[in-house]
Amino acid sequence: MPLPSSVGQEIQFSTTAEFVPAGSAPLRCEGRSLAVDGALRLGFPGVTLRLLAEGGPIAVRIDAESDDVYFDVRSGVGDWLRFRARRGLGDYLLATPGSGKPLTISLLRRTESWQGCCKIVGFVLAGRTRLLHPAPAPEKKLLFIGDSVTNGESTDLRPGEAPLGIHRVNARLSFGMELAGRLGAQCHLVSYGGRGILRDWQGNRDTATAAQFYERALPDEPASRWDHGSYVPDLICVELGTNDFNPGIPGRNEFVSAYVSFLRKLRADAPRAPILLAESPILHDAAGEPAKRTRLREYLEDTIASARLPNVQLAPIGHYVGTPADAHPTGDEHRRIADELEPAFRAELSRVG
Repeated sequence: MPLPSSVGQEIQFSTTAEFVPAGSAPLRCEGRSLAVDGALRLGFPGVTLRLLAEGGPIAVRIDAESDDVYFDVRSGVGDWLRFRARRGLGDYLLATPGSGKPLTISLLRRTESWQGCCKIVGFVLAGRTRLLHPAPAPEKKLLFIGDSVTNGESTDLRPGEAPLGIHRVNARLSFGMELAGRLGAQCHLVSYGGRGILRDWQGNRDTATAAQFYERALPDEPASRWDHGSYVPDLICVELGTNDFNPGIPGRNEFVSAYVSFLRKLRADAPRAPILLAESPILHDAAGEPAKRTRLREYLEDTIASARLPNVQLAPIGHYVGTPADAHPTGDEHRRIADELEPAFRAELSRVG
């Protein structure tokens, strides 16, 4: 069939096209993934695959577990394009290099686990297309642990689209990935919308908290143990508390104790990494309501004092209003959050060398 006019559309190459399993392809993966039967399973947001291709068209074969798995793709230094992977197997056009020069292709998972895990099965190469080895990853490594804010929930506002929906989630526009781009660093987003230190946004305690999904390659699968030695960050930023405080202010001792325990685990896994505890950009002290923002800051300060660990500090973030339909910070507000955090990140990274 003829090539579709748009990157991201489903495509069916001829039977002579070459298939390269993801596990055999010369690619660079930034973010947590799980290798299964020659494929890569993805659950966390922001996982990015980088390929170097030359020749003709190339497609990615994706096995999506829902209709809500979204990606961004970019060829070279061109614009990022959004596409949606439908439930089941599908081949989606990534690029049509055609210039005779190698072309770097970046494929980024926008959405998170509860919106549907997916499997990158491999790549379909038409004509004389071949895959080369991409450039090595940056040396500096950043780790961001958090909730829907860290995921980039509601960062992709576009005229004419519904004010709410999965299509607005874009990890690429999150403050963490923005900072990684500015600092020339790798970025892992280990985050889950609606979760916290003690409980989820509704007050439930029978869902995996940050300390639990931090241990996993796929956040909803306890058996998918992550090897922390495979990615030792140079700096860790934790942005948690919004969901713990949503149903009401939690008990100070319980919150601080759980956070201290989590910090000690992080310090054991990354002994030299500075740890920044970020405030919530959503919580605020509203007139006539409990002072949630003030209480969270006090709890974070107590956590730092109680942990008595080296190089752990508070990272202040202002309050951002989002939109009338959604309190999550917008893409522009994420850039402003990155502006607030960038001086501390640069100072800490300069110290660790």
